Amino acid sequence: MNRHGTNTRALEASFLILSAIGFTLLWPMMMYNGTLVSLLKAAWGGAFPDGRPLRTTYTGFFPLDFALSILVAFFNDQVNGTNDGAWLLMLDLLATLQIASLWTLCEANRKVQSRSLLRL
Repeated sequence: MNRHGTNTRALEASFLILSAIGFTLLWPMMMYNGTLVSLLKAAWGGAFPDGRPLRTTYTGFFPLDFALSILVAFFNDQVNGTNDGAWLLMLDLLATLQIASLWTLCEANRKVQSRSLLRL
């Protein structure tokens, strides 16, 4: 146990288990249901399955452009406004990220006696 009364090893193990569950639910499920193949086809071909064009050149460096195209294709439904549910989910995620960023900045600027990784 550390000085705050928490078991650091238990927390690290919990984080590792939750990370493994999250990874398993994301990538293998995307491979299983065909989402990953659709994203790769859209990024490679420059068009979504419904025929809408997908921009594939951002920097001029193909490996980076291809990775960015996959991300743009992945988040397309959340940001293009055609699906209200997906847009509301993105709005909720944005609010969560803003709160987490604000919390991190507040913790980094708090005056504490011990050294902190969050200190700026």
